[in-house]
Amino acid sequence: MKRKEGRKRFCRAEPKNLQGARQWLEHYQQFWDEQLESLKQFVEHEQ
Repeated sequence: MKRKEGRKRFCRAEPKNLQGARQWLEHYQQFWDEQLESLKQFVEHEQ
């Protein structure tokens, strides 16, 4: 939702519309957490 008052623009996000983005981000957060943990294990094992 957008509204303009003079030179100012105000925006508001509807949380229900962001559900898809949240799910996508959660998926990739889990993916990268696992990848970084694997990298950590590899580096620690190599030392």
